Amino acid sequence: MPTTTNISAPEVGVCTSVLVPVDLGSLAAGRLDYAASLAEHYGSRLIGVAAQAPTVPWYGDRNAQVVHELLRQEKVRIKEELDDAEKLFRRHVGAYPNIDWRTDTSETIDFIDEMTCSADLTVASRLLKDNLAPMMFDPKDLIMRAGRPVLLLPDVAPKFSAERILIAWKNTREARRAVHDALPFLKRAEMVHLAAYGRDPDDYGDAVDYLKRHGVEAVVRAEGASDSQVPAKLLSAATAVSADMIVCGAYGHSRTREWMFGGVTRDLMDICPIPCLFSH
Repeated sequence: MPTTTNISAPEVGVCTSVLVPVDLGSLAAGRLDYAASLAEHYGSRLIGVAAQAPTVPWYGDRNAQVVHELLRQEKVRIKEELDDAEKLFRRHVGAYPNIDWRTDTSETIDFIDEMTCSADLTVASRLLKDNLAPMMFDPKDLIMRAGRPVLLLPDVAPKFSAERILIAWKNTREARRAVHDALPFLKRAEMVHLAAYGRDPDDYGDAVDYLKRHGVEAVVRAEGASDSQVPAKLLSAATAVSADMIVCGAYGHSRTREWMFGGVTRDLMDICPIPCLFSH
């Protein structure tokens, strides 16, 4: 008979499962340590995922044998890299028993997007465009597609902590969803701050009441600000309260508009020095 490990059920209202994509880039180790610590803190299942699709140039029908050999070599390479990713994953999760490992030979972002259905949260890293490695993907695409929150880490991943959380509040669909998605963290935080900026900074009363009904007492920081000032004010507030996590709705405008004119989502993704939980 196979042996099984008895895992106590997580308490209600926390993350029951955490997804962490694994690649062979320089940020992978810090991401895995953070995700493993988060999962252990909440007693969650930790799901490691990696995928890579073969890419072979097409030389035409007359060179089918060449293409076949190149494809064989490519599949061997991918298997080796997926095996390396699994070794990396298992090395960083250590003896934590509640884990799962999944791989596929398909497009990385497509497979990870499919796997988000199995988890409450995905832990990701920024894309290092000047230092690309196998199985990397743009987390902005995942945030748009997943339908689940994505916790985006800075380049230097800190130790996991969710004791002091700053909510970037604006009464929009994305912000409302982010607050709901972050409740597992908010309920157990020592201090929660709600930062309301923009043209209508006083539009936070119902959000505070909603949090209070979930047992979360939020300290409000509100002031008027133009759209271009909001990212700097959020980062300043995060520093002032020693926040170890920011909760933010993602892409209230289209990604094209954010790229052209700037926006809170893009700026936080690019420069924020602490983890940000994004929901779209």
